Amino acid sequence: MATTSNVTDPVETTLKEKEDPRITGRRGRSKSKDVAASMEARLERMERAVADIGVQLEDEIPSSATLEAAVEDLRGEALGALNSMADTLRQEFQRQLDQVFAELASFQISCSSRRWHDEKHHYQGARMEWRRLRWPQNELEVATGL
Repeated sequence: MATTSNVTDPVETTLKEKEDPRITGRRGRSKSKDVAASMEARLERMERAVADIGVQLEDEIPSSATLEAAVEDLRGEALGALNSMADTLRQEFQRQLDQVFAELASFQISCSSRRWHDEKHHYQGARMEWRRLRWPQNELEVATGL
């Protein structure tokens, strides 16, 4: 057998391959001789990445129970605000209604103190007749403040 420096022993190359299963290819990429081991390593890395993404999503996106609780809180706040506004409007309306009834009562008192003529007027076109017809209406306007 000839021993030269360029010739490599096939036993030595197989031992190196067993120690380091990664061999570089044409473009410098590593190529694994153990395909199953490399696939398991890839699968493990993918599982870790998916688990990390799942944890991040759980932290960032609230669960449906959390969202439902937030919706209930918002609904409670909105109903509270609406109830307070409705109470304010009801009180304002009641105040204005009381004021209208007070003015109506004062008008009734002022009207009951005056005597109204219930006679029918027959206007013939004379100026004095017009004044007699118009005088009770003027009293009504003065009493009501029109």
